[in-house]
Amino acid sequence: KLTDETKEETRVFSKRHGLELKLKLKPEKCIGLCRRLKLSKEQKYLYRQNPHLRQVFLEEKKKLVFYCGGDKTFSTTENRLLLPTSGRTPYNSSKTSFQTVKHYGQRKLLMSEIEFLTNVIATAAHSTDSQNLLVIYAGAAPGSHTNYLSLMFPQLRFIFFDHSEFLAEESDHIKIRREMFTNELAEEYSTIKENLLFICDIRQLYFQAWAPPRSTECRLLVTQDDISKPLIEYDNTDYDSAMFYFSTCTRTMYYEHDYNKGEHIGLDHCYDCRTELFILEQYVRKIKQVKEDEVKKQVLKLSSDIWDKITSNKQVPSRKR
Repeated sequence: KLTDETKEETRVFSKRHGLELKLKLKPEKCIGLCRRLKLSKEQKYLYRQNPHLRQVFLEEKKKLVFYCGGDKTFSTTENRLLLPTSGRTPYNSSKTSFQTVKHYGQRKLLMSEIEFLTNVIATAAHSTDSQNLLVIYAGAAPGSHTNYLSLMFPQLRFIFFDHSEFLAEESDHIKIRREMFTNELAEEYSTIKENLLFICDIRQLYFQAWAPPRSTECRLLVTQDDISKPLIEYDNTDYDSAMFYFSTCTRTMYYEHDYNKGEHIGLDHCYDCRTELFILEQYVRKIKQVKEDEVKKQVLKLSSDIWDKITSNKQVPSRKR
């Protein structure tokens, strides 16, 4: 029989996230959870307010690591890239009993695409490269988030390629081709005069928000200038260690921000939530160019809208990547 405290905790979490509290605990073990973990008053508050970080306490580490950079220093260089200086932890195949970080497939894709397109368009804004931009997206199915992406970037035209079935719909800005993107098609599009942006979902390396708890997947960004550079050889063991550190340490650190009103749409202080806020901040500043005093309001509105239209349980699940 659950305590009133645990019932209320489950109710609040479910309301925020639209799903059940899944801690892989038998009901009788949930009784007095905070008390049994011997959490301090401060730890209990952090536990309740940050559902994505609960695995830190449930694994009885009891020490939530606070990212010391603070709110103002969350940046692409410091927080978004996998670098030689990034932390490493030897990979351990044993799975933890508790994984409270969340995986939202379509939301993960949407965030990486917003970040990519925002940076490219902002960089090209004062040159002829910003004209006639065409996005070629290979491996775009099912694409249940891509119509929303198109609405966010109405200045772009998209062509989606995939032999699998699409949930995306064609529009004035979207064309869908149910076929594989081959070398022959690549040669064909290389001759057109339009400025091309190529997205390939078949991947500097960008960490991803909302990836699976033990994901080793990153996003590889290649510029035109990079094509002529020598190939980089990656050590797979080192890469696994870097990604294991990211999954088990970086994603479960506490990142300060002042979007506390975002709790009702499932935002807390984990890495994924802080990254989403950062990406949307860049979008509303660089693409929408809203006034600074309107940034937070617009970011929360976008995040709430994405939850309702992309991440909710009504969405057809994406295929696994």
